[in-house]
Amino acid sequence: MIGLNPLHEWWKMSSYTKWYHYFWLMPLIAVFLGIAWVVLTIVDSVLFKK
Repeated sequence: MIGLNPLHEWWKMSSYTKWYHYFWLMPLIAVFLGIAWVVLTIVDSVLFKK
């Protein structure tokens, strides 16, 4: 019973961390997608040039 209490607290903390991660991950994903789009555009341009 005592062992289950900290686990529940950890789960609550994990949920909070997940929400924070989502807020922090949103711009990171946007930047990653932007870089990927630029790389794909360059590759596509090189392929078309060839």
